[in-house]
Amino acid sequence: MTRVDKISEVRHLRFQQGLSFSEIIKRTKLARNTIRNIIRSGKTENTYHRDSTPQPQTGPFRETIKGWIKEDSDKRRKQRRTATRIYAILRDEHGYTGSYESIAKCVQEIREELNLSSKESYIPLSYGPGEAFQFDWGEVMVYISGKLVKVYIGIVVLCHSRHFFVRAYPCQKQELMLDIRKRHINPILSNS
Repeated sequence: MTRVDKISEVRHLRFQQGLSFSEIIKRTKLARNTIRNIIRSGKTENTYHRDSTPQPQTGPFRETIKGWIKEDSDKRRKQRRTATRIYAILRDEHGYTGSYESIAKCVQEIREELNLSSKESYIPLSYGPGEAFQFDWGEVMVYISGKLVKVYIGIVVLCHSRHFFVRAYPCQKQELMLDIRKRHINPILSNS
């Protein structure tokens, strides 16, 4: 694939500077056919796409691998054959002479084909009103009476409503964290 900047350079050399094909070849170090295709086409990107990739090494073993993956789908994860293990078995017991990468790619394709590839999962966090909050300290430089002073801010974020409360303190102590909870969180909890 020819990069867009190379395509732009070839067009500039041909149409702006009026250089010949042989001069463009010397400057860009691209093949004559590539330069001809760039100049004749109106495309900004020159790509090549193959519909199917030939797999001469894994082809004869594909059904064996597929059978192993189907057989392992009922087993626990630790007991399943990995791509590394499949490669070792094929190499040692079945005379496979190809690379590990080919086997790994074949295993991934078969797992996707059988809808066995790992799924993304998550546990949604949801909280009721007043059930939980998050607390953190931050530092801010402020001017107090014309003097630059470091002030610590306590930040409380309610998990349900995502409302936040901020209060400034001269230092970070547990008593001050409890103070911000007493001033802002306890009144909310007593109202709910």
